[in-house]
Amino acid sequence: MTTTERTPSRTLEQATMQLESEADRQAFLAKAGRTLLSSLDYRETLQRLADLAVPALGDWCAVDMVREDGSFARLAVAHSDPHKVKLALDLWDRYPPSATDPHGLANVIRTGIPEMIAEIPAELLEASAKDPEHLEILRSLGLKAYVVLPLTAKGSVLGALTLVQAESGRSYREDEVPFAAEFARLAAIAVDNARLFEGQIEARARAEASEETFRTFIDNLPGLAWTALADGHIDFYNRGWYEYTGTTFEEMEGWGWEKVHDPELLPKVTARWKHSIETGEPFEMEFPLVGANKLPRWFLTRVNPLRDRTGKIVRWFGTNTDIDDIRSARALAEEMARQSHDTAREIGELRRQKERAEQRVAQLEAELATRG
Repeated sequence: MTTTERTPSRTLEQATMQLESEADRQAFLAKAGRTLLSSLDYRETLQRLADLAVPALGDWCAVDMVREDGSFARLAVAHSDPHKVKLALDLWDRYPPSATDPHGLANVIRTGIPEMIAEIPAELLEASAKDPEHLEILRSLGLKAYVVLPLTAKGSVLGALTLVQAESGRSYREDEVPFAAEFARLAAIAVDNARLFEGQIEARARAEASEETFRTFIDNLPGLAWTALADGHIDFYNRGWYEYTGTTFEEMEGWGWEKVHDPELLPKVTARWKHSIETGEPFEMEFPLVGANKLPRWFLTRVNPLRDRTGKIVRWFGTNTDIDDIRSARALAEEMARQSHDTAREIGELRRQKERAEQRVAQLEAELATRG
């Protein structure tokens, strides 16, 4: 990962400044709080945090965050010399810390307990070095003292703030740790807020991308399709709807679809739709819709609720399938069946009349035979 390099405008006098009085410390914390909370950009907040700490709290400042896999990411570094900032980042890339290190960053993140070394002994540098070249670089930095503070929010360690004294020759006292810890606490709140905000932006972007994919799918469905919010407000129609009705979204949004319904059937359709909205029951009904040519065609309309993981309805998905030809064929078949039934009934009546006539003829013949 890369970190934006900044060159803070600092004088030598500022670099040796210390916050000795309680008033100075409180003023610094107040300013830090305002500065840190003024941005919801995650990376920018981390860099502001590092810049605020130098030189007031140290000659060096590094902000390291915990990744999802448990490894560490150095996301911000501050020093009065931009070349040393680059050196710190290069060292991190070449010699990253291990999560199992017994002291320093890994230990603080693992335990959540601050760690302070008032005077860095040569033995510690030797133990920390990965190879002779690494040791030589660490020695050339002139590191004098350090304090590592956990960035903790909502009971979780998000990362750590490392402050190091070097060129100034300053050290750290035990009574300075609570003040630095308070600064780290404010920083953790700001970082957590920025991270949550960034997460919301990313989630919204994913949702919008998913929504766009869903709408593209609907737009390419054959026939008419649309979506509505949980309260029944229609917020999207596919291309087929506009092609059939000859309308625009501005005309149809919300409950504008009522304009293309049969006025006599509309009250029944509206009542059924409101019932589904109130109960969550799927909607199914046949009714005509007026087309761009001002002529109605019959459609089978089905609307199903889309629910979230809790079962709450978040949207409705509706389709209108043209069944006008089917209804015409059905009506024709019914008429033919009726006519066939009528014909069969008439044939039956004629057959019965024939049978009665034949019976009468037979009776007359029998009477004539008796007389003769």
